[in-house]
Amino acid sequence: MYISPTNQNYNPNFQAYEKTFVIIKPDAVKRNLEIEILNKIKNSGLEILEEWSGVAPRKMVEGNYIQYKEKPFFQEWIDFMMSGRLRAIVLGGDDAIEKAGTIKKQVRSEYAPNEKRLNLIHCSDDVEEARKEIANFLDTRA
Repeated sequence: MYISPTNQNYNPNFQAYEKTFVIIKPDAVKRNLEIEILNKIKNSGLEILEEWSGVAPRKMVEGNYIQYKEKPFFQEWIDFMMSGRLRAIVLGGDDAIEKAGTIKKQVRSEYAPNEKRLNLIHCSDDVEEARKEIANFLDTRA
């Protein structure tokens, strides 16, 4: 049965299955917020497709933030990201990038409201960034 777009009952669902990339940063791990963040992910309906946990090698971290290489904070940022264990996660699901972004905002507002750098969680901003970060972080493990 065809439903006309002018029909009042027409409500298309344009959700798209996506993959995205999340890092639970060393400051979140040190503050024992890892389980809280993982619970938010599970409650969002997103599926954990792959994950890696450990102290990230320099190559992984620099590759993830290469666009900031010329910034004055770059080396400090890399040192921070290598300062302890982190968890890198590939998530999949409908509108995964948007849902992960919502989780990031929740986590930061609840646990790091005024932080610019020690802000607990990283999420890819778009599909291209997610592809690059997944390939860099999970395909370059040494």
